[in-house]
Amino acid sequence: MRSAAIIAVLLVLPAAHARSQSAPTDQLHRGAWSLSFTLPSGGGEAVGAWKMVGARTGLGLVVGYSSRYSDERYSDTTAVPHVESGDWAVRLEPTLKLYRRPGPNVATYLLATVGSSYQWNGENYETSSSRDHGWSLYARAGFGVEWFPLSAISVDGWMAVGTGATWSHHRYENGSTSDRTDLNGQTLTSALALHIYL
Repeated sequence: MRSAAIIAVLLVLPAAHARSQSAPTDQLHRGAWSLSFTLPSGGGEAVGAWKMVGARTGLGLVVGYSSRYSDERYSDTTAVPHVESGDWAVRLEPTLKLYRRPGPNVATYLLATVGSSYQWNGENYETSSSRDHGWSLYARAGFGVEWFPLSAISVDGWMAVGTGATWSHHRYENGSTSDRTDLNGQTLTSALALHIYL
């Protein structure tokens, strides 16, 4: 995903240079389209498609994915000498941006998101294993800043407070299961992304 963002930047640089005579934030007009890619350590692997549906209103759909795998071995004297675990998650986030009056290179905005995610986790021990999966629904609101170093490229960072609920189903090796529902309190979330305007 990072390589795709780099390739997109290289393809759009000539056009961006040709249009550099106008104010970069002129890209924020009704009907404008852009693609977003989260930057390294900028909030997880995600891509998004965005459209300016009004003069100062942007609507986007962000799809994210994350995964982790570990294979840990301990000394034979420990109670659990070998643990293998892995998890993955996908998320879908329709997002609304309400821009304030943009300056020449910087635009600030208010942000609102309603999202959903699916998570799966598995753990294997020497003599047992477990699996669980679950759904999350959440909403968040915050603010962000979009900086345009070039007319067709922007760096977008935001911070938001959110809340939500998670339903999870756990299955043990002996066949027993358990279900759980959690209500999440207020959480602070942030992200950093690169936008390519088409």
